[in-house]
Amino acid sequence: MTRANDDNAGAGSDPMPASAYGRLPRAGAKPSQQLTCVFLLGVPLFLFGAAIISLFFFMPQGDDNLWVMAVVGGMFGGVGLLLLIAGLKGWRSRKIPWTELSISPGATLRPGQTARLRLRQPGPVALTKLTVTLVGERVYRRRVSVKSQSTVEDQEQLCESLVLEIRDTRVREGKALERERDFTIPADARPSGPTHSDGHIRWRLDVLGQAGFMRGFRHPFDLTVSAHGRCMDRDNAPTPEAGHA
Repeated sequence: MTRANDDNAGAGSDPMPASAYGRLPRAGAKPSQQLTCVFLLGVPLFLFGAAIISLFFFMPQGDDNLWVMAVVGGMFGGVGLLLLIAGLKGWRSRKIPWTELSISPGATLRPGQTARLRLRQPGPVALTKLTVTLVGERVYRRRVSVKSQSTVEDQEQLCESLVLEIRDTRVREGKALERERDFTIPADARPSGPTHSDGHIRWRLDVLGQAGFMRGFRHPFDLTVSAHGRCMDRDNAPTPEAGHA
């Protein structure tokens, strides 16, 4: 496993100072909020499913439809168990510092435009794999069924492109892994914002990390793709904090 101090591979012989880059804003809820939601959903679902399955075994036999009870209990219990596993993984990973992503100064994010990305992963963390992926999607609401007026949020993926991949790297406490890469917005990309006739276009950079058994994280960062080449606003980037989902 490689040890990383101020590793800046891919930045060239005369890399731009880190202070010149504009920090990207994070997307999604805070890690603590995500963990709370996962456990609040997972525990009741698991207990409800376990209770139904218990009733199935203790109820008098003879009804041919009792198997439906076991199937329903298994579905609720299975979903609850998956949520609890995800929550346990997040709890075990909560002390891994949040990744930092920055964009080169003056870069415009528009279709066909190339920008310089800077990644900084503070330690301590032993990474088996870390990837940065460019994701574009259309977010919209759809009806639950033809006869129902209820709607749910759905996503249509428009783009998924791997920007950077790092494997088997250990970052010691007080040090940081750093990488720089160029990435290009697809030439046919649709700009961020409302889209006719339904929903809106959303772009982000997803940082996915694997750090051993039951330890991993997903750190999403918002991007704004403009048809007119609007520059990134570095003042909206939040301060770093430890933890993740």
